[in-house]
Amino acid sequence: MKHFLGLCVLLLSLSVAAQNDDYKKMADELEQRIFGTPDTAFAANTVPDFYKNESAVILAKKISLETSSKKVGSFFVNRSARTMFNFLNIYREKILLNDKSALDEYSELTFTELQEKNKTIVGNYKNYSFVNIRLIKPDGSVHKINVDEAVALEGRNNKKKIAIPGLSVGDILDFYSVKYYDINSAAQNQMPDESNEVLAGDYPVINYELSFVFDSRFSAEYQTINGAPDFKVTYDSEEESNRLVLKARHLPKMKDMLWYSIPRQIPIVRVKYTTGSIVRKDLPAIKPGSVEKAKKYENLIEAKFGDIAANIFTLQTRAGSPYYSRGFAPFREQFRDAYKKYKKAHPEADNTDSLISYLYRFSKWTDSYSSFDLESNFSTPYIEYGLYHQILGCLQFAFTLEKEYKIPSDIVIVAGRNSVSRDNLFDLTDLSVMVRAGSKKERFFSYSTSLYQENEIPASFQGEEAKVIYFDFSRSNIDFDKGRVIKLPVSSHKDNNKAEKLRVKFNADNPEQMLIYRNQKATGIQRRDQQAWLGLFEDAAMEAGWSVGENKTLLEINDDRNKKSRKQADELASVIKKARTEKKKAFENEIESSYGTAAKELKDFRIISLGSMPGQPVFEMEQNFVMEGWVKKAGNNYIVDAGKLITEQLELKPDQRERKISVYMPYPRSYSYQIELEIPEGFTAEGLDKFNRKVENVSGGFVTTARTENNKVLITAEKWYTKSWEPVENWPNITAFIDEAFQFTKEKILLRKK
Repeated sequence: MKHFLGLCVLLLSLSVAAQNDDYKKMADELEQRIFGTPDTAFAANTVPDFYKNESAVILAKKISLETSSKKVGSFFVNRSARTMFNFLNIYREKILLNDKSALDEYSELTFTELQEKNKTIVGNYKNYSFVNIRLIKPDGSVHKINVDEAVALEGRNNKKKIAIPGLSVGDILDFYSVKYYDINSAAQNQMPDESNEVLAGDYPVINYELSFVFDSRFSAEYQTINGAPDFKVTYDSEEESNRLVLKARHLPKMKDMLWYSIPRQIPIVRVKYTTGSIVRKDLPAIKPGSVEKAKKYENLIEAKFGDIAANIFTLQTRAGSPYYSRGFAPFREQFRDAYKKYKKAHPEADNTDSLISYLYRFSKWTDSYSSFDLESNFSTPYIEYGLYHQILGCLQFAFTLEKEYKIPSDIVIVAGRNSVSRDNLFDLTDLSVMVRAGSKKERFFSYSTSLYQENEIPASFQGEEAKVIYFDFSRSNIDFDKGRVIKLPVSSHKDNNKAEKLRVKFNADNPEQMLIYRNQKATGIQRRDQQAWLGLFEDAAMEAGWSVGENKTLLEINDDRNKKSRKQADELASVIKKARTEKKKAFENEIESSYGTAAKELKDFRIISLGSMPGQPVFEMEQNFVMEGWVKKAGNNYIVDAGKLITEQLELKPDQRERKISVYMPYPRSYSYQIELEIPEGFTAEGLDKFNRKVENVSGGFVTTARTENNKVLITAEKWYTKSWEPVENWPNITAFIDEAFQFTKEKILLRKK
């Protein structure tokens, strides 16, 4: 054994030495290939005049993936043949920095650790990373940046940053990063299988190139949408590989662009590839060595989605499966007992619609309340669920309705506005899922996040086309013959409201400080951000429990667990207490985010209602804080920045005013403000006429009033966005009330000494 270990140590030492030589050789070859070989796309160091006012311009960007494979022998197993797949990813960018803003952004570059070298004498794998940076001065001189001086980033695995010394406005950064790695054919689960590229950038891109090389063991399918140019596909008979090359010029910038949808509006290229064949339902397979462009086939993707759902259901219900749960029996039994107790306490709930509502609440409660542990994020009630969890939740919900109570329901498959349209479906991840059920009136049930209540449709789904289909649980199959396309309901701007009430006084000891009491109520989708930001896991869990008749705290639930599952109660209590104590910082950050300036002091804060219980769909919170810098003394008088009290309003930049694409809003929404500003004794308020404004049109509006009453200035303001989508022709409508609201924040009141 000693001799064998000694041999291994010797071999390992030799391997490391060879590895270092191999890495250095590859690094030199890549530098010669990328920086040392002329490339017309990267030749220019100047930009056209129409880019002269841009903060930065990407002169050229090139992204490539090259695959190859070969039969190799095993060191220990008689050098038996197996396939090794090689992947080479290259990203290169050359950017001209036109102003200080771009200079600050690029003064430090972050990248994956350079000499990441993993290689074993058994697997003979390589996993190399390379980075090279050079600085080109306006006089044409080239300075190589020493990447060995990079500093590791704390808490970010294998990430480093490097400062670019001597960087100035007018300089050009030319850099590349390369990832090279091998994958054994036995490790198929580690194989990359897709690439998604957006043909736009933070800054304009003059020259762009995207290329793929797939050898004969790979099959590939690609999609180009939203006006993206097509690949030129050629076959290299000598290398036995397919080469896909796409070139484009003058790609648009996305930085600072407002309200748009990348999957719906920006040119995109998506490529799926695999070793072996790409199998498509009801279509011929794409065989190794072949490349095809995707057709428009939403039914194919939706049908495949249905097949995946059916497989998940089968794994849960088939005895012998590692995921077997006796047909969701534990959940059904737990629900049955809980609902019996609930009906005794709530006789009015003994009807079909109440049962459906209770089942949904109960399933959400079991998700978050009963499964918490020390690894839970107790600082927020928000949990975003992956596609598998969404499908599983919907199946469990629908199956229990049908199996236990003979209540039919439908599976709803939808591609939201954050995804591609139904015409451009390409992958399962383009889709999401809900359940539709109800006797008196159809309702929708989503498992996208932990915060949704019954009949709350995610904002990105509203108004979209969806496929409604029946899931045949007896056959574990989606029945597409019964499917039909519907348009999902849309909420109004009044449904999604955020209402602010402020009482404002002046500090008697320091009149240049405002003492502000703030009450905020948020409804519909508007409450989601506030819940996630300001709420706690414990609060949401308690409200979820109350909604199904469970009144125990998290710690009491923990005490009820069996010994194996029970967590250390004192440690759990400490984690929960810490999350509550640290919540003050979230409230302070919310004030700074809302008003564009930090409060001098947050005196008090609390959540009155988290808004996560049925029948209480309103988030409500209050704060008491001190704001400084909004009141200035002018002789015996005071000038008050009263316009700032409606929170910070959007200011449109010059290049945001010219718009060429339609407007994708997050959702229809509205804001209202009621402000009581106490006039100090011995003063009068002047300049209120500037606080009376009115802009209304089909896209929204901004309307305000101001008056004095009982020694107070009373200001009201309403702002709303009517729709979630607007044609580009309506952009001037939107800018009209956006500008009016921004100007309002600049208005001041004069408190004149009597």
